[in-house]
Amino acid sequence: CGTDLRGLKAVVLAAWRAREAARRSLVEGDGESALRHAEESLALHRTERALRLRALALIAAGRLREGVRLAADLVDNPKYGAGTIFSS
Repeated sequence: CGTDLRGLKAVVLAAWRAREAARRSLVEGDGESALRHAEESLALHRTERALRLRALALIAAGRLREGVRLAADLVDNPKYGAGTIFSS
């Protein structure tokens, strides 16, 4: 179709890199850094994975109530709930 998708691809790649950085931070036990990276990813590309990662990062950063609330919202949302790590 001739559409130049380079800009879109760059944004999606930057969001993926931010999610990867958040995952690494979680593994290293740095909840605050994980949260920063998760929120950066969400600002670039709002995805289910980024939302789940933010919930985990919130919990790791000591913001348990907020993280659990987000996780519960994801479970209750038909778009995100079924078949995810948050479904029962």
